[in-house]
Amino acid sequence: MTVSEAEKRRKRFIKSKKEHGDVYKMHKNLQKQQYTLWWDDEGEIKVITPEPKSISKSKVKGFKTGIFEKEQVEILLNSNSDQYRVETDPNVETVHYIRVKPVESSFVKQEDDTLSLIEKGVKTPQVKISCKEKIFTVTATPSLLKQYKGTDFSTATAKGSKVMKFYFTSINDPSYMIHTTNIVLPELLENKTVERILPYDLSQCSIYTIKIFDKYVRT
Repeated sequence: MTVSEAEKRRKRFIKSKKEHGDVYKMHKNLQKQQYTLWWDDEGEIKVITPEPKSISKSKVKGFKTGIFEKEQVEILLNSNSDQYRVETDPNVETVHYIRVKPVESSFVKQEDDTLSLIEKGVKTPQVKISCKEKIFTVTATPSLLKQYKGTDFSTATAKGSKVMKFYFTSINDPSYMIHTTNIVLPELLENKTVERILPYDLSQCSIYTIKIFDKYVRT
């Protein structure tokens, strides 16, 4: 950030504080703040701003535009907006949604009838998963470790497979895969917890698997 930009931000802060009386009221106002987005015909987001008057008309000429609540654009402000696009409701042209860009996978389409969504709140799971920003973690629970106690982990399988497959997809839609990663069962049993670094923040995605165990839970 340049000095001039920092100074502009400081002046806006002071002005907003004066308008709202104190920082608490200012924060409440920011929570209600709306953002204007511009995007092209493919849904590629070109500009996002809470101050549309500051954007020159020539910069956004020819783009589509819409107003979004702050909570709707939160994911764009906290991650790489290139991974998202704007979609317009096919039945209501003034209604728009921010979606993760889908990457259609014929492999997932072929297997989607066998895919299972990993959900929260599952009791007595054998496998726990979590996704925090770019870190995907898989943990073997005590019940799973007990199941393989005394066995040679290097030869361990479940339902004839050594590979645990995980699919990151659009929300509740396994036909559109964003990313996939595998965990080898012997590695999980040996280390109890295995982490994978993802290419970008996928914490908002749904996570599916082809079950080789009965119970999985997302934490």
